[in-house]
Amino acid sequence: MNKASIKMKMCAIAALCATAAALVPSTADALGVGVYGMARKGRRDANVAPVGFGALLDTNLSRDKLLNFRFQIGYGSTMQNEDVFASLGFGLIRTPMVRFWLGPQAGVSFRRNDTLAMPSFGLVAGINLNPGDRMTLSLDGGVRYLVMSENYDGGNVGWRKPEPFACLSVLFRFDEASGGSGSGDTEAVPAGGTISEGGDE
Repeated sequence: MNKASIKMKMCAIAALCATAAALVPSTADALGVGVYGMARKGRRDANVAPVGFGALLDTNLSRDKLLNFRFQIGYGSTMQNEDVFASLGFGLIRTPMVRFWLGPQAGVSFRRNDTLAMPSFGLVAGINLNPGDRMTLSLDGGVRYLVMSENYDGGNVGWRKPEPFACLSVLFRFDEASGGSGSGDTEAVPAGGTISEGGDE
């Protein structure tokens, strides 16, 4: 892998990480991390595999808050391309057990061993299912508008293609339970006694 390729990848990842850093503090109400598997329309000429996998972070999986930010980084099944995606979701259905969200997604896919980078922009919708206090199952999908441009044999070739995709994810929520935001405050009971309802006698 040459220096130009490494520099391009680091710049793209740094830009998405900066976006994540700006959004996470304001949206992290049900933070979770996990793994995903992805199916998409592959591109043989660009070594974009139709199946991928990786790790992800989501800032709101189950709380009754409007926004969630999802950051994904992974590989194609042939290990010939690397993917980075960032999604901003707006919660349309928000309950402790189910969250349905919709929003824009931006990303970039890299072909390994050269400088080819394919930015993408699209729309994604997802549903989070929270069967327990810590685990979330998430299904999302949409269409990305993929852009590629590179010199082939001295000629400039560029194309823009829609890329339908679907992801299945398993995440672990580690800062809250799905049962709501309960305050957890309880009234102290004196040792060996009971709380009097009528006041001091």
